[in-house]
Amino acid sequence: MKYPLRRALLACALSLIAVTGTAVVATRPASAAACWQTSCIGMDPAATGCDRDAYQRDGFVYTRGSSGPLAVRLFISPRCWAAWTKTEVYVGSVWGAVTMKAYTHPDDSTPRTTFYVYPEHAKYVSDGIAYSWTAMSSNTHYNQACYPSANYCTGRW
Repeated sequence: MKYPLRRALLACALSLIAVTGTAVVATRPASAAACWQTSCIGMDPAATGCDRDAYQRDGFVYTRGSSGPLAVRLFISPRCWAAWTKTEVYVGSVWGAVTMKAYTHPDDSTPRTTFYVYPEHAKYVSDGIAYSWTAMSSNTHYNQACYPSANYCTGRW
């Protein structure tokens, strides 16, 4: 016999199917993200798939007059090892820029990189809520989400 091990495994598999009526099929792992760490810098978390395993690391809700609340959230993707800021506002409200700042060291006063998002320029709308997000930064930096107009920020993570 040329391939005795393969034939034995095939015979076992066929026997299992005949006895149980089911087959065991190996599946491929979930598709990998399009970037990792520094290759994610400046990329869209939704377009790269980095948003699929993301969790909220920090955030705040800021309220101003009749505009309704502005939710600012700092997200991290373990699979991509990247971070970004996501905003939620009522459709039609105008807030101005929200930033995602990346610092090399936790006590730096000047960010290495800053990405901006304008909550009123929604990338996605659902039930009257407009969702927007910044480009990503590597999670090897200390990242912080800010609403500069109110001088309000999350912690640096």
